[in-house]
Formats: sequence, structure tokens, C-alpha cells
Amino acid sequence: MALGERVAPEGVTVDVVVEGDRVVARAGGRVPAPGGLFGFLPGAPVRAEAVAVSEEGSTP
Repeated sequence: MALGERVAPEGVTVDVVVEGDRVVARAGGRVPAPGGLFGFLPGAPVRAEAVAVSEEGSTP
């Protein structure tokens, strides 16, 4: 999780949750508006989720 927080842009949240034998990583933040000619457009929220099965004997 520390690596995800280190490489993510400012304002992004990173969470890792262990749910039984699954590991779920979630990240979310906001993409700023493009500005310039498109300055009237608002920024947009973005989210991502990745799910994996933990290997026997491993620790997340």
C-alpha cells in the first residue's frame, strides 16, 4: 500500500482490504478539468479496484 500512495497523484486515496482469501485494492481520486479552451468542463471522479486471491502462506 505504501508504494501505491507514493506513486499516486496528490489527493488519491489507496486502500487494501483482506476479505477471506481475497485481497482487494481500491484507489480513487479526482482528475482535474483540462483548462484552456475546455475550461468550462468540470473535473471527474475516478476509481479503480483490483482483486486477487492470496497465495497460501503469504501475508498482504
